[in-house]
Amino acid sequence: MPKYLTTHEEKFVDGILLESRWTELSRDTRAEWIMTLFNTDLGQRYCEWDAPDPQAIERIFDDHGIKWSEILEVEVTRPSDWRHW
Repeated sequence: MPKYLTTHEEKFVDGILLESRWTELSRDTRAEWIMTLFNTDLGQRYCEWDAPDPQAIERIFDDHGIKWSEILEVEVTRPSDWRHW
């Protein structure tokens, strides 16, 4: 399944609201939310998703009222992929 990176900028979003969204998103079967990296001081979040297409993620965000800036298809490489070359 393709991987996507989503970017979000919400400087004044409530932490409790974020946590409630995360619970709902983790249960949504249309795409798999893998992880989030965030900087609360700047109000920026970067989320990794596995999804059939970017529209699946858009529909999830629309259904949950989540603001997003970008959805990019990405590929992943890890140091462990290259250690034994």
